[in-house]
Amino acid sequence: MQDKGALVFCDKTQEIFLPWWYDHYSKTNDYPVAIIDFGMSEKGKKWANSIGQRIEMEPVKLELEPPPDFMLDEWKAFTRSDYLKARPIWLSKPFALQKTPFEHTVYLDLDCEVKADLDPLFRVPFGLVPLAQDTLKCWTMRGITVPEHQRYNTGVLAYEKNCPIVDAWAAMIEECSCHFWSEQEALMETLRQKEFTVIELPERFNTFPDQKIDDSHVIHHISTSGKLHIIREMLTKTCT
Repeated sequence: MQDKGALVFCDKTQEIFLPWWYDHYSKTNDYPVAIIDFGMSEKGKKWANSIGQRIEMEPVKLELEPPPDFMLDEWKAFTRSDYLKARPIWLSKPFALQKTPFEHTVYLDLDCEVKADLDPLFRVPFGLVPLAQDTLKCWTMRGITVPEHQRYNTGVLAYEKNCPIVDAWAAMIEECSCHFWSEQEALMETLRQKEFTVIELPERFNTFPDQKIDDSHVIHHISTSGKLHIIREMLTKTCT
């Protein structure tokens, strides 16, 4: 098993962003890369194999019991139209994190623009997972998060193999997935019930575009507007 490496997830709907992610990542980092393949195309698989270790995995099978109607209606009104197709992959996150081939892992969403060396993230003490605050107020406004609960974004994570928080997070989803809109709600409930110690990730390692942090190491291009930014950048590069 290798000591340090970066982990990403991908399926055929997201693989378009993998070359963009790797182009930015490889400019400042040479740690090996592992890609969790949730169902990539043959072309995507070939490209993933060229940059790192591809690990095939089926999305988790969610509980047969659907969410209560009032929750499902709220979730559908809040999120994108393909939400029900995307949700199994979102809720697969902790299970995929468990499959890392590295002792020390930095996980990044594919919409994360890596701008600096990630070495500081590999120094996390065992049992801890630094978490960035999710500052979007819409979660509370929509009732996804209650005001007194801190919400964390899981787009950038650093952890060691067999991390207790990751294992408990996976168990929480396995036991009652129907209650969670996404993996982030499951993580918050895990932290609340198990009373794990949380250390907050400095904003420079998971910066939302509107935060305007000068020394950002990772810019997280969340939401539809973020994906459009990435696509525009990809098209600009292709056309020049």
